[in-house]
Amino acid sequence: MVYKIIRISTFITLVFLVFSFALLLKSPEQEDSPPLVLTHDKGTLPRFHSAFETQAAAAEKKTGIRFKPVSSHTTDLFISRMEANLPTKEAPALFTWWQGDRVRDLVEKNLVADLTELWDRHAAYYPPSIRQSYTRENRVYGFPYSIEYWPIWYNKKIFERLELDIPETWEDFIKICETLKKNGIPPILSSLQHSWYATIWFSQLLMGEDPDAYLAFCRNCFRDQRVINVLSLWQDMIKKEYFTPTSTRMFTNGGHLWKEEAFAMVLCGSWYPSAILMDQGVPEKDIGVFILPPHNPDARASLMMESGALFVAAHSPQRQKATILADWWMGPEGSLAFSRSLNTFSANTQVDTSHLDDFRQVLIQKLYHQEPMILPRFWEAASGELLQPLTDILSRFMMNPDLLEETLEELRLLQEGPVRE
Repeated sequence: MVYKIIRISTFITLVFLVFSFALLLKSPEQEDSPPLVLTHDKGTLPRFHSAFETQAAAAEKKTGIRFKPVSSHTTDLFISRMEANLPTKEAPALFTWWQGDRVRDLVEKNLVADLTELWDRHAAYYPPSIRQSYTRENRVYGFPYSIEYWPIWYNKKIFERLELDIPETWEDFIKICETLKKNGIPPILSSLQHSWYATIWFSQLLMGEDPDAYLAFCRNCFRDQRVINVLSLWQDMIKKEYFTPTSTRMFTNGGHLWKEEAFAMVLCGSWYPSAILMDQGVPEKDIGVFILPPHNPDARASLMMESGALFVAAHSPQRQKATILADWWMGPEGSLAFSRSLNTFSANTQVDTSHLDDFRQVLIQKLYHQEPMILPRFWEAASGELLQPLTDILSRFMMNPDLLEETLEELRLLQEGPVRE
């Protein structure tokens, strides 16, 4: 009995010593260092947050660096939080934002870290056009976590039942809208649930008028007759009730509305089928896609591209670790991991696409065969100081399309204000 007690005591002592030794080997940094924070504005899109969480687990396994995604439920709330925190030590290590002109103010205020060295290291993986969209004054800031395209997604069941074919011309598209109306189905899902959507149809129609006019408009050209043509066309479409009411909740309720046949088509990013429709119960087999034909037969078919952008905050105490994490994420391994997590296109050309959903595979084939002109989304391409007032003007127009002349006058006045080149 005495020997048994001694053996037990000895075992407990050995376990205690081993545990104590393990604690001594663990560095204070490992024990006390909090995870990096990655903030994003996708709080209404659970799939995005889940993808960031999955990427966090993969990153920790490969780099030893932990990060925690933190979301905001509206873009406006996200922007206000970032404007308050980025100049301080409370800045998150990583945060989503928008490339192009939208990041100019952050660069000028030294709020984002220069990642040129990482881009040089990964130069073989990224097209020059992608790098250029992240470049300011010959330095590169941020990196893309995804690439998304903006075609028309349509309800296959409705199209098959009404014997509707994919439109090859604008006239075909309008006939589809009229047929849907006659059958009691609102043709196109539209919404001001998020105000930025006010720029989407305006952008697409301006691209369909003239892609060059679209790019010029992004740089403050509001007086062009082609802009007037587009607003007149948009006015006609709204008044003919081709669009659902602006109060429609296309993000929090889009899938349910789809199943109720409350609309037949939607112009949105290639994240919409999975992040909204499929997450809300729409079968993937019921989702079709086509590239909208231009209403001007002389214009080339065009498609908006959206690049999901991540930045390293310059004032974050964890900036160095965030840069190491960005290095892994930009490489083939990290890019593939996130492409799988979110089921999204990667900007990294070395990333395989065979894992992507069928609807994305179909879109890839259409891009390959139709070769549309790929243009930056207005939200990224527009001059930063003009974006919000312009969004407000277009939002009012969507709610009251009779205000065509007032809208044109507001655009003229907006252009005549102080604008930086």
